[in-house]
Amino acid sequence: MPLSDLVSWTLEDDFLTAGANARIALALLRCARRWPHFWHAGAADELVWHLRPALKHGEAGLQRVLSDPCVRASLEAIRLDASGSALLDTRRGRTFLGNALLKEDPAFAAVFDEAERCFVAFINREAHPLDHNVSLLADVFELADVEARYLALAGSFCFGTIAQSVFVPIGVRSHRGRVLSALLGCSEREALDLMDMSRAVWRSGLLMCSDPGDFPEGLEELFHLSVSGTRLISLPDADEAVLAAEVLEPLGPRGTWTWPHLEDTLLLLRTVLSRAASGADAGVHILIHGEPGCGQMAFVLAVLDLAGLRGYRMSARRRTACEPTRAELLADLAVSRRFVDRQRGAVLVVEDAESMLSIPGFGPPCRGAMKDVLKQPRQPVVWLAEDARHIDSSYITRFTFSVALPAPPLAVRRMWCHATLREPGCSAPQIDVFAGNPQTTIGSIDGARRFVSLGAGGDVTADTALQAFSQGQLGTPEGNKLPHDHLPRVHRFDLEFAHVAGATNVTEVLRSIEADGEGTVLLSGASGVGKTSLAFELARQLGRDVVRASAGDFLRPYCGESGRQLLRWLQRHGATHSVLLLDDLDAFMGDDDAVAGALRHGLDTFGGVLVATACTSLDLSPALIRRFTHRLMLLPLTASQRCTLFARLVTHGVGEAVPPEVRQALRPLDRLTPGDFFNVQARLRHQQADWRRWLSELTSEHQAKASTGREALGIALPCSSQRC
Repeated sequence: MPLSDLVSWTLEDDFLTAGANARIALALLRCARRWPHFWHAGAADELVWHLRPALKHGEAGLQRVLSDPCVRASLEAIRLDASGSALLDTRRGRTFLGNALLKEDPAFAAVFDEAERCFVAFINREAHPLDHNVSLLADVFELADVEARYLALAGSFCFGTIAQSVFVPIGVRSHRGRVLSALLGCSEREALDLMDMSRAVWRSGLLMCSDPGDFPEGLEELFHLSVSGTRLISLPDADEAVLAAEVLEPLGPRGTWTWPHLEDTLLLLRTVLSRAASGADAGVHILIHGEPGCGQMAFVLAVLDLAGLRGYRMSARRRTACEPTRAELLADLAVSRRFVDRQRGAVLVVEDAESMLSIPGFGPPCRGAMKDVLKQPRQPVVWLAEDARHIDSSYITRFTFSVALPAPPLAVRRMWCHATLREPGCSAPQIDVFAGNPQTTIGSIDGARRFVSLGAGGDVTADTALQAFSQGQLGTPEGNKLPHDHLPRVHRFDLEFAHVAGATNVTEVLRSIEADGEGTVLLSGASGVGKTSLAFELARQLGRDVVRASAGDFLRPYCGESGRQLLRWLQRHGATHSVLLLDDLDAFMGDDDAVAGALRHGLDTFGGVLVATACTSLDLSPALIRRFTHRLMLLPLTASQRCTLFARLVTHGVGEAVPPEVRQALRPLDRLTPGDFFNVQARLRHQQADWRRWLSELTSEHQAKASTGREALGIALPCSSQRC
C-alpha cells in the first residue's frame, strides 16, 4: 500500500485511537522481531511507518546508534543523512531502518527494545475502553485467556486507524501458528490450539467466520469482527445487561388472539418449552411455519404466555442500511443465542427462518455453520417460517418438533373478526362476509381494523371501509396475487452514479418502457455497482411495485421442474402491473441449460416489465441475451463520481468541495463501486471517522478486488481503452 494512503498517528492522539493503534503496532513489532524471515523486503518501509510514534519517542537512543562509525559508514554508502529524523521521515530512511529490524542488526537491538517498552508503557498508562467489554464478553462466552487476548487485538481495529491489511505480508498459511504466538504473546502450542475452529471464540459469532470448519485464508482476515461483535466491543459504559439489550429485543405481550382449533398443540408446546427452559433438556428447536399473515408470532406469544416464559428476538438495530449476508445472520444468531442461554426461562424466537435455512443460495460453507448453530442451545429456540418447502431437509431433521399452522376454520375466523372489528363500528353481517373469505388471516384482520379506524368517519361508514379493504386486499384473483417476498433494504439509487458502458443510458430505457408499457432489461456488472438498487429505482420511477425472486428460488431436483417453476412465475406475475426482478441470473444459467431454454421461451411471450441482474455474461448464451429489449453494463464509478459520492457521504458537500489531496488519492481507485462506499459507511457508522480514515478504508476495499476483465452486453459497447 502506498504510504500516501496510510493514516499517520502519534502517541499524542486521543487515547481511544492511539491506545488501539499502540496495541496493533506492538503486535507487529513483536512479530517482526520474533519471525523476521516471514516479511519480504518491500514491507520494511510500511512496517517502520506504523512504528514511528515509538521510534520518535526514543529518537535520542536512535541518534546514539547512528553515531556508531559502522552504522554511519553504512548510511554514507547509500547517501543517507545520519540523523533520526532523516531515517523516520524519509522513505529510504524507513526502508534502511526496517531492513535493520528484519535482518536483526544487533546495532539497532536497543532501539527496538526501547520502542517496545514505549508501547507497553503507553498501553499500561490507563485502561482502554475495549478492555472492559472484552472482559465482559470473555465471561459471557466463556473464553480462555488467549481467546480474550485475540478478541482484544481484533477489537483494536474498531478504534484504531491501522487497517487489517497491515498483516497482508505475513499471510502464509503454514506460518499462522508461529505468527499468532508472536502477536498474542503466547506459546506456539496455545496459538495452534487457537486455530481449532471449535474453540469458543470462533463459535461465538463475535468474529466474521462463515464456516466453523474452514479457517480464514489470509492472516488479515483473522481480525474481522462480525457486525454484532463490533457493536458489543464498541459500547460505552456497558455491563452484561447493556450488552444483552444491544442484541436482543423482548417480545411484546400476548395480545387478544385465541387458538381453539390448536388447543392440543398449544398445550403440547407449552409443556415442551417449559421443560426445556428449566434445564431438563438442551438442544430443543421448534419450527413453526404457515402462510404469510397466518399469525406465527401471535401463536408463539400465546404459547410463551401459557408457559410463563420470556421471549426474545434478534435485535434489528444493526446500524447499517445493507441487507445482511447469511454469514452475518449466522453470527447475529450465535451471539443472540448465547445471551439467551445465560437466562433461565428465556426463549429465542428467530423470524424469517428461510433466510438461513433455505436451499437456494445456501452453499456448503454456510451449511456447516448452520448445522453448528442447530446443535445444542441451552435454552429452546423457536423458528418462524412462511414456506417450509424452501427449507433444506437436512435441517428439518434437526428440529425437535415442527408445527404447520393450518388455515383457520370459518368458526375461528368469525370469532377473530367479531372480536377485532366490532369496536371500530363494523356491523355483524359485514363482519361475517369478511370472515367468510378463505384468504382472511390474522394479518388481514389486523390490517382491516387499522384501515377501518383510519377510514371511517363523515360520509364513510365502517362497513364501507371494511368492504373497500376486503375488495382491495383480498379480492385479487388467486392467480394474480402478489407473493409475500421479503424485499431487501436497498439503497436508493441516484442515477447520478450510474456509470453505463456505451451510448445507451438509464433515462432512455425508462422512456422506452413508459412508452410501451412493457420491456425486459438485463443489468450486468461487478458486485456492488448497484444492479439491484437500480432495478428498484426503475420500478419507483415507473410507479410500480417489485416482485423479487432469486434465480436459485426456481431450482428443483426433478428434470424440467426448474424451468416450469420459472415459467409459472413469469406467467403468474406478468400481468400484475409490477416490475419482476430476477436476481443472480448467471448463477444457474448455461448455454445448453434447460432452465435457460425455458427463460428464452418465457421472454418471447412476456408482456410485462422484467429486470434481470447478472455479474457476468460469460454464463449466458447469446440467444438468451438477445431476448432482452435493453442491455446495460454497469461499470465502477468514474473519478468525478467517486469525488461526488465521497463529498456527499464524508464532507456533506459537493464534488467540487473535495480537497485536492483527496481527489489525488481517489484517482487511482478506479474499481470502486457505490456498494464499496456504503460498505465503508456501514463499518464507520458508529465511529467518528475523518476523511483520512475513509480513504484508508476505501483503499482497502479497492485492493480486495481482483483485476478481472469485464464482458460487454449487447448495445452497451465497451470503451476503447479496455474490454468492459
